[in-house]
Amino acid sequence: MLFLKKITYWFISILFFIIIITISLFIRRVRLGILDSSRIGHILDETINYLNLKKKKTYDIWISSGPICNNFLYKKIKKKLFVTSNDLGNIFLRVYNLILKFNLTKNIIFKYNARSYLIWRKIYKKNLLKFDKQEIIEIENELKKKKIFLNTKIVCINIRNKNYLKKNIPSKNHSYHNYRNSNLENYFVTIKYLLKKKYQVFLMGKYHNNLKIRNKNFINISKINFKNDMIDFYLVSKSNFVICNNTGWETIAAYYNKDIIMADGIGMGITHFGYPYYIIFKHIINTKNNRKISINNIIENNFHFKTNVDEYKKDSLRVLDNSPAEILNLVKEYLNRKFSLQNKIYKKLQNQIKKKIVNSFKNSPENYKKNLYINNRKIIWNFGINFLKKNTN
Repeated sequence: MLFLKKITYWFISILFFIIIITISLFIRRVRLGILDSSRIGHILDETINYLNLKKKKTYDIWISSGPICNNFLYKKIKKKLFVTSNDLGNIFLRVYNLILKFNLTKNIIFKYNARSYLIWRKIYKKNLLKFDKQEIIEIENELKKKKIFLNTKIVCINIRNKNYLKKNIPSKNHSYHNYRNSNLENYFVTIKYLLKKKYQVFLMGKYHNNLKIRNKNFINISKINFKNDMIDFYLVSKSNFVICNNTGWETIAAYYNKDIIMADGIGMGITHFGYPYYIIFKHIINTKNNRKISINNIIENNFHFKTNVDEYKKDSLRVLDNSPAEILNLVKEYLNRKFSLQNKIYKKLQNQIKKKIVNSFKNSPENYKKNLYINNRKIIWNFGINFLKKNTN
């Protein structure tokens, strides 16, 4: 039975392939693309960029790949794109592979998830994640049922760990990206500080261990059984700002044009240049002498382009999370606006480092350069001032 199903799939796929190529030759080009629906950062970034940059008049078909990370987001995207899944998706996946085999690149939707502020500030026109009246009623009713009443001062925090990918995509080994994970305990002091400042703090995401914080204004979303996936987007849309590490979740905040405070950033050469994060990066340690490497030396040695654990090990390096004090200082600076460009010393140092990062791209691979070129060779994000001063030399 399974064999017969496969034969049927291939027969239909070959037929579709012939039809698609024929339509492309005589009517209008048909293109296929893979939509990574398993991770918010990928699916949201790629969709936003596609909607903003698509200029050619083509018939585009998307193939959903992997589990659905968020049903609310997926439903909204399907209103804007033609997305196939299940049996039809499997058929079009075979068509996609045939297109690749015959090197018909014009029939492929090439995508990227580099983030450009020039693009992202236009996204409201697309109304991709706009809540309708019924959705707002559903969310507010569910919040009331959970006895959650929103304050005027809201902060959403999401810290990437290994649990989400391990539980949702167990078939793949994601350990090569472990360097992007962070210890949630390092954010404990910052959360307590925000609570003292009368902020309502929501710990977002799934599979977080509960921090031992007893305060009615600290809510761990993963410990509350919400009926739908809208809550993450709604809370971020109501927040004053968000705090996160190097995760894709912050694309939600970017969509709603929220200030993003990022600690434990990783890869100054690959972090999205086009969004105005206020950011500090993980330290890179030389394992031979157990010493921190300065920002200048990281750039000079191209360590800021590393993208997996093995690349660090190869050069006898490891990454070290930002300390609780560094994270707290970053948030305090943001709240006090001490990082203002009125600080001439900071401005000069910041520009020097950014210039070095931009110049370092001369000999980098083309896929890295996309991030730079789409943002007109400009880095929009800013370093935390204390972090920059202490780690430059």
